[in-house]
Amino acid sequence: MDPIVVSSLRKSYGAVKAVQGVNFNVETGRIFGLIGPDGGGKTTILRSVVSLLSIDSGEVFFMGRPVDGDPSYVRSHIGCLSVSVFTRTSLSGRTSDFSATFSQYRGGSSADGSNDCTSSRVSLRSVLDERLRSQAV
Repeated sequence: MDPIVVSSLRKSYGAVKAVQGVNFNVETGRIFGLIGPDGGGKTTILRSVVSLLSIDSGEVFFMGRPVDGDPSYVRSHIGCLSVSVFTRTSLSGRTSDFSATFSQYRGGSSADGSNDCTSSRVSLRSVLDERLRSQAV
């Protein structure tokens, strides 16, 4: 079973058809990314996969479960990072939106210390105080 399966995904915003019939699987142990032009639907697809956006039609499964059926399960097991996090180069990892956003997505809050816990889990603690410019590749 592939951890992520997207089948016939469709999403519109009014008259704008953002995603039209997208299909893909992400195999176990793979890192997956989407590339394409601005306005191509990449963010809409990723938000749908991580249960942050409802879809018009199609199916999205995570570990065999429909994403829209159990969003808290999906959010506790999957992460998504937008490149826009690295555009504010005057901030450090500790002061940027990155650690707070990732922590809140996982069910924590920026005030409960879970930022440090999340940073530790993904091996970022040693670079949290460096400017983002020096961390982005």
